[in-house]
Amino acid sequence: AGARHVAVPAYRVHDVGDDPRPTKKPKRVVDSPPTSDATKLFVGNLPLIVDRRAVVAALGCRDDAVVTWLVDRATGFFYGSAVVDVLDARLAAATCATSQGEKGALRIGGRPIRLGFHKGQAPTDDPRLRGERPPVPGAFPGTSSS
Repeated sequence: AGARHVAVPAYRVHDVGDDPRPTKKPKRVVDSPPTSDATKLFVGNLPLIVDRRAVVAALGCRDDAVVTWLVDRATGFFYGSAVVDVLDARLAAATCATSQGEKGALRIGGRPIRLGFHKGQAPTDDPRLRGERPPVPGAFPGTSSS
């Protein structure tokens, strides 16, 4: 009674440089402006209790910057993001570079904020989204506060 011979598939032994899987996460590249006159910044990871002055102060922009709060379409709940038009392309580029050069450099309410150039469609012109604070749920037609 002999042992049966089972064919073992030949595995390719490869060099570490050939490995298609990344060994570690690629470093985050500093976000470049989509155009030379880009002034809108996406600000994420905001605390849910925040006001316009805190956002403007953290970004170091002028007081006339326009903050548009981003809310869920169905519920009207603010989910911690905003688009800020800083009205100055050089300031927008400098602020974005500062936040990405040193991790956690910009904080609001103790939270490190995420910052980048706004690349999506333009936020709505609804004046209720441009208040001093994020809107309260139920303030939009078709949503309820319960």
